[in-house]
Amino acid sequence: MTKAYLILLLSLSFSQRLDLLDAKMEELRAIVETASRNDQRVFVDDFTGAHFCPYCGFGSFAISDLLDEFPGTLISAQWHLDAYTAEDSDLDGCLYNGVVINCFEVRGEPYGWNNTITGVPFEVFNGTAVIVGAADSVTAYGNYLNIYESLIGTDTPYEISIAGFIDSINVDYEIIVSLDSDMSNENQKVHIFVVEDNIMIPWYIWEWVDRNARNVVRHWITAGDLTIASSGESQIFSGSFTIDEAAWNPDSLKIIAIVQNENTSEIFQVQEININDVDPDQDGIISHDDNCVFIYNPDQADIDSDGMGDACDPCDNENIWVFGNINGDLNTDSTVPIDVFDILSLSDLVLSTNQEGCAYQIGDVSGDGVVNNIDVMRLALMILEGSI
Repeated sequence: MTKAYLILLLSLSFSQRLDLLDAKMEELRAIVETASRNDQRVFVDDFTGAHFCPYCGFGSFAISDLLDEFPGTLISAQWHLDAYTAEDSDLDGCLYNGVVINCFEVRGEPYGWNNTITGVPFEVFNGTAVIVGAADSVTAYGNYLNIYESLIGTDTPYEISIAGFIDSINVDYEIIVSLDSDMSNENQKVHIFVVEDNIMIPWYIWEWVDRNARNVVRHWITAGDLTIASSGESQIFSGSFTIDEAAWNPDSLKIIAIVQNENTSEIFQVQEININDVDPDQDGIISHDDNCVFIYNPDQADIDSDGMGDACDPCDNENIWVFGNINGDLNTDSTVPIDVFDILSLSDLVLSTNQEGCAYQIGDVSGDGVVNNIDVMRLALMILEGSI
């Protein structure tokens, strides 16, 4: 009788909230099913030259101002034409899959260089929006800003993450491209650019001025074809390169990765990272594999085997946050009490919007992947039956 009465009380207590929770869940599912969770960042190919090309400076300076205004969402790669590069400068050459070439020509050709485009500067946003020429920096800034605002934040199925580690002048990188909705992989490729930012050089804009060249491409790596096409899939591109200490400033080097269609030239996503941030805790474990990305733990100890290292895991799932102990309390003898207070804590958790923390990690009592009233009822029954 007592058992049945308690179950009835619990049912009445929670049933009034079920309809509201179910309605919210349906609304959330509809949003998730119809929208991509990834926002498109904007990538600009900046084709320019610093030596006796005054309009080039106007365009590149405008791009530089926009990079400062929109860090992380506007990402650039700068390509220097040899005809407008000083003889003692190396900005017009880069490593292309290990061979030094004039990368301007190779990168510019798919966009129409030496065909429909014969003058510099020209800027290409996300592989499709092209602007040739720059009358002055103010006008160029306004034109580029309009394109950036039209492209930023649009939905894309792709996300990119970059990790790695540095050993002296050797950099190992790992690019992970993931999909959150189905997308054809036809002609989709991943390109990696190693760029050097803030190279102070003289520019000629009807007079000589010293300005920084932004994100000059030093090494261009064609990583390969994308083979993923279904939601939830991911693909890893890994490799390494060597820093040219005599020519490059290691503190200013970045890795940029893009997903680009080789047929249409459209760029679907871009990501960048400073090489000094690829292994932020410097424990020699590549960030994608590191169970504590920002805390030094080369031993990768993980006592509760939950994928989060002991050095950064606030939840001890071995001794405290065990199955059923939703409120995380302990008896004086360090044993774990599981009782009605855990039922109440789980009920509060279901009604809250907080989906983080140790309690939420163990709140899915039924094992269906969702923390809801079913888990509260299941926990109550298990406590009453003495099976926990």
